[in-house]
Amino acid sequence: MTAIDALALLTITAALVLVRRPFACAVPLLVSVSVNEKVALVLAVWLSLRVVLVPADRALMLRPAAAAVGAVCVCALTVLILHLPGNACQLMPSGYLDTIRQNLAAYATSRGVLLNILPPAVLAAISVAGHLTTRSGLFRRADLLVIPAMLGVARIPTQFYQAGRLVMHAAPLFVMCALATVQAFGASERRR
Repeated sequence: MTAIDALALLTITAALVLVRRPFACAVPLLVSVSVNEKVALVLAVWLSLRVVLVPADRALMLRPAAAAVGAVCVCALTVLILHLPGNACQLMPSGYLDTIRQNLAAYATSRGVLLNILPPAVLAAISVAGHLTTRSGLFRRADLLVIPAMLGVARIPTQFYQAGRLVMHAAPLFVMCALATVQAFGASERRR
């Protein structure tokens, strides 16, 4: 079941590499429609946050954000039209409140903590540490909002123990910052 996650992470990484080239960035987004809807979802959340919260990035991020939102819409239409199995909770907005309640109840279990709370918490800790130690040109502090935004999004389309997995698809956004943290820690240890 999770074998597709590696391909999704690769596709997200490819889009990140190409984000400064809007037409090239659209290719992984188009591929994401058939590969994994989480690709478009992560990129739509990230790029939309950047367009809204970082005025300096609007010109660069607006076209990729529009492509990512478009890819999410295509994924949603595909689910609605084809009625793909396993997506029943996504097809009925009247059931969203019940899905949210069930998901929150699942979080209170030990399995919920392990699968839904721990992965986003670890990613958030790594991300905050990375953003404090690096000044990479592509990443901004506003990017940290992707984690709670993805947790919010995960309340509806996922059931029970998938929220952590969904949020972890945002990990490529923070890998370079995390590596900078490890490098800074290693350098400080060598100086001792």
